[in-house]
Amino acid sequence: MIIDPFDGVVAAAIDARHDKVYIAAFGPDGRPLLSPRRINAHEALRALGTGPLLLTGSGAPLLAKEARARGVPVRIASERPAPDIALVARLGLAAQPDTAPARPLYLKEPDVTMPAARPNAPKGAVGFGDAAARAAAAQA
Repeated sequence: MIIDPFDGVVAAAIDARHDKVYIAAFGPDGRPLLSPRRINAHEALRALGTGPLLLTGSGAPLLAKEARARGVPVRIASERPAPDIALVARLGLAAQPDTAPARPLYLKEPDVTMPAARPNAPKGAVGFGDAAARAAAAQA
């Protein structure tokens, strides 16, 4: 078992800045209650219910502050910015890469996107602006 039994909601929250958290929550039986998502702290607390709450991660203080303001019983298990490497190693040993391969879980749209192709741009100059178009034209 990773944590001691807790008769309430256990939530892992990472500070996503701008009053938002990346969060996932589980009930006392380990059943997922809140699938991983990026939401603001107010919405997260509303989704977590009336407690008691056990919080972990860099977003725990933000959620705890919101919980205490609402009178929700809360305890912070850890505010560590990274998990204990020994625990990560134990999880890795227990993993089954054949049936459950590691894969990224993106909870936020990218901040940067590639520019769209320009309709009259020379071949090879897609999305790289006028300088790239002039260079491509000069090589043609």
